[in-house]
Amino acid sequence: MLQKMTKGLYKSTPHRVVVTGKERYSIPYFYDPGWDEKVSVLDFPMSKEEEEVVKKNQAYKRIDDINVDCLNKTIG
Repeated sequence: MLQKMTKGLYKSTPHRVVVTGKERYSIPYFYDPGWDEKVSVLDFPMSKEEEEVVKKNQAYKRIDDINVDCLNKTIG
């Protein structure tokens, strides 16, 4: 959602676990809007450096092949 809201300035983090064979404890924390909320793009000025980051992030291929710029749905 942060990637969509910032026009790609901040890239979504891949979620993965490295299996080490050792016992591991995990306490996930997720913060999401309501089920019926639409994720809107924020309107904010960007520096030239930030615009370059956006271009680089837009070329990034996600593992699930989803282009978050094209998502225009509720999250639920």
